Amino acid sequence: MDDSTALAWFGGKDKLNCAQAILKAFQPAFGTSDAEIEAFKTAGLGKAPDGVCGALYAAKHLLGNPELAGKLDTAFERQAGAVQCKKIRKLKKLVCRDCVALAARLLQDHRPPSG
Repeated sequence: MDDSTALAWFGGKDKLNCAQAILKAFQPAFGTSDAEIEAFKTAGLGKAPDGVCGALYAAKHLLGNPELAGKLDTAFERQAGAVQCKKIRKLKKLVCRDCVALAARLLQDHRPPSG
């Protein structure tokens, strides 16, 4: 999986938000259900808990490991300037598509090896 897969889902014909695009792109690797992806409809547009970027929120959800999620937060913030959607937009370093691509790359880099 690469970031282009997540970007293809983001706002595509299915109109998935940032969080849903991450879940859908990694669905084969993590076995995420369609119902779970649908449930993340409320996590886009800065509406994830604590205002966290939806793409980052979904990536951390998939990891399911607080230590790895913390590393993901740190790496994301280093590149985006913040982890909260409103702050990221205010900084104007990244647009939503960039955040989706970044979250996908970081998830790929930080996920535990399968086996």
